[in-house]
Amino acid sequence: MADHEDYLDIDPKPVEIYQPDPVESFKVIQSVAASLKATVTQASALRTVEQATEANLKAIVSVNDFQELIDEVKLLRNCNLLVTGQTILYHAGDDGDLEKGFIKSYSVLDAGGYAGTTNIVINGKTHALSNNCVHDNKTGLMWARYVPTAGIGPATNGLLFWAIYTVTDTDISFVNATSKIHRAGGDWQVDPLCVGRRITIAGSTDNDGIYNIIAVDVNDITVAEALVDEGAAATVVVTTVEDTIWDMLDQANANSLGGHNDWRIPNFFELSSILNLDNVNPCTDATAFPSTPYNYHWASTTYPTSSNYAFCVHFSYGAINTYNKYTTKYYVRLVRGG
Repeated sequence: MADHEDYLDIDPKPVEIYQPDPVESFKVIQSVAASLKATVTQASALRTVEQATEANLKAIVSVNDFQELIDEVKLLRNCNLLVTGQTILYHAGDDGDLEKGFIKSYSVLDAGGYAGTTNIVINGKTHALSNNCVHDNKTGLMWARYVPTAGIGPATNGLLFWAIYTVTDTDISFVNATSKIHRAGGDWQVDPLCVGRRITIAGSTDNDGIYNIIAVDVNDITVAEALVDEGAAATVVVTTVEDTIWDMLDQANANSLGGHNDWRIPNFFELSSILNLDNVNPCTDATAFPSTPYNYHWASTTYPTSSNYAFCVHFSYGAINTYNKYTTKYYVRLVRGG
């Protein structure tokens, strides 16, 4: 057995401690610093782009645009309408006393493309409609400043129907000697088939074509053109030609009234929005809308309980009513936007 001292006879080895090379460490630190600097530079460049974009947006969107946006938000938030225009107090707390709503504001456009006239041609009749427009600064709508009161329409007074009128019957005959289109039952309606209107005949044996009405009663339509004698037998269709508000609209868009081709017939609320109930004859802003005829104007809105009727607004005293689309003639003012 060995002596105990043999196990204790150990030759210890020195422990090596790693000492990093100062030069290499400095290089690593330099690399990290460069990477951080590049990241900061990129972030700074991105912020510069964001600031430039923000500046561009501010340059594009003017203060007036912001104000219009604020007004629109208020209208939506408060469901607030425009003022009626009435300022006379008749009873404490009435409309003329409180004058609730947003004050109306208009800008008249009458220079450049809004000067001069655009021809509206319907059934060979022409009205040179002014290109002047009116911008409603509160609703954002643009209105035709004037309403045709001459030239177009059956009576060349600007009055137009809402819809075409059609009759289909088997008791219609034609008389050459008198240029009369006879209806045995005495069923012609004289309002939609008025003097000055044009009609088409279809389904007859010898008289299909377009005719101009020069007289009418419940029994006979007298036309300016010659007819061929023909007794009742065939199913004849009589249809009015044009003379509707939609024909005027088509002409305004086809000929770019005021430089625009997106005109439309105003709806019930839009048409009512330009009333000024502190005025009569007309009850609208006379500066923005001069020469407004004192009569009903068509809206594009149909009466919900009878599709034969549409809403109208009277610009003499502000009345709102519904009338037959096929038998009634009224004025129309065009609008765009919204």
